[in-house]
Amino acid sequence: MLTFGALHTGIVYTFGALLVTAAVHDSRFFLIPNWLCLVVALIFPIYATTSSTPVLWPVSLATAGVVLIFGLIAFARGWLGGGDVKLLAAVSLWAGLSGLSTLFIVMTVAGGALTMFVVTLTWARSLFHLSPVGAASPAATIRIPYGIAIAAGGLALIPQLLSV
Repeated sequence: MLTFGALHTGIVYTFGALLVTAAVHDSRFFLIPNWLCLVVALIFPIYATTSSTPVLWPVSLATAGVVLIFGLIAFARGWLGGGDVKLLAAVSLWAGLSGLSTLFIVMTVAGGALTMFVVTLTWARSLFHLSPVGAASPAATIRIPYGIAIAAGGLALIPQLLSV
């Protein structure tokens, strides 16, 4: 027989699996599918309903809404991709206000490490593959699959989500 505790744990692990899927997909295709972001958001009510302690839905929704607004501004300025914005808003729904600092700290550290890795790899490749004269610099074409950093931040929430 399936208990609320088992269902709650299963939903949290499903959340984690979806984040890993998003990170892998973004790393391979520089794209986070809309369905992944949608499923992350749609399973949140199951998580909240099966939690042994009350989840503050209005606060979680407001948190996700504010993150979405700032994400749209970042998208308009070219700082984040559309999939990154949607995934970040969906993960912020799970983080709520209490987990937002954990999400952003881990995401920032992971994003910085990821950026350093990609830039270093690009630089190393440029040493061995000289560009033709007049070609764009490799640094001008660097793309960062930031879904990996967002997923890392979301995965850091799992211990907190399981303890609720």
